[in-house]
Amino acid sequence: MTIRKLIANSWIDILSLIVISVIFVVPFIFIFLMAAKTGPEAALFQFTWPGQFQLFENIREVLEFGDGRMFLALWNSTLLTVGSVTLIVLFSALVAFVMQRRRGRARRDDIRRTPFCAHVWPDRGRHSGRVAARTGVDRGSTERAQARESPAWHDAC
Repeated sequence: MTIRKLIANSWIDILSLIVISVIFVVPFIFIFLMAAKTGPEAALFQFTWPGQFQLFENIREVLEFGDGRMFLALWNSTLLTVGSVTLIVLFSALVAFVMQRRRGRARRDDIRRTPFCAHVWPDRGRHSGRVAARTGVDRGSTERAQARESPAWHDAC
């Protein structure tokens, strides 16, 4: 592959990497540099390397400020995050179970209205789409269960 083809095929990738680095990476570098500076240097808000690198001293000072208030805040954030993620996973599983058990057109419409990442498709084994196409069976759960009893289903697997 020539360099011209390589550039022609990957220009959007290169542009995306540049945009991502400007939007996401540069602010983190700025935060890192500001955290490593002394107080007067940080007050200038310049995107330069610190004259006196004191990142660890600044972090220690922040953590010790207010008799360890930062550790309490980190602990509270951890508790809230773990609790909320646990509840979200639990209730999402319950809703997915109910949606999967419903029959008829309303079920299909409900599933179409949910975000793609929220879909849970239980009871879909390996190659179920190809097997259903070969056996002529729709994806309905009763027809799928009946089809699994047929010899055509086992031959297709």
